[in-house]
Amino acid sequence: MQITDTLNLIAIRAKLKKQAVELERQLKENREEQEAVKNLIIKFGDQVTYDVVDRTIHEISDEFRNMSLREAVRTILQRSSPDSMEVVQIFREIREGGYQSKSTNLRPAIYVMLKKLTDSGEVEKVSTGCYKFVKKKDT
Repeated sequence: MQITDTLNLIAIRAKLKKQAVELERQLKENREEQEAVKNLIIKFGDQVTYDVVDRTIHEISDEFRNMSLREAVRTILQRSSPDSMEVVQIFREIREGGYQSKSTNLRPAIYVMLKKLTDSGEVEKVSTGCYKFVKKKDT
């Protein structure tokens, strides 16, 4: 009888652990959506309506999902052109844009990508940790 009880408890524990993982994923998703809403309110103030927020969250959260890191970084810097951006801002936009990565720490990969884009002439390092998009000159 004790073995059966123990097996039942193990099965219940596994089920609860699975539910906890799903709840954590949903919580993370909700936090990302709240951050996106906060950024919209900061950017647009009183002009933000529920429809705009709802549409924008879905657009933002899927924007970089199927892109390579190179494409995502380039897109973010192109969009901010002619202004420069700090790596922290680039990281935040990539994360909010739904970029999918197996890496748990994306920042080093972003630095490497910025170095590659700088070496290729697509991006210019303005100062430490600050980069901007460089328009290609027609040849």
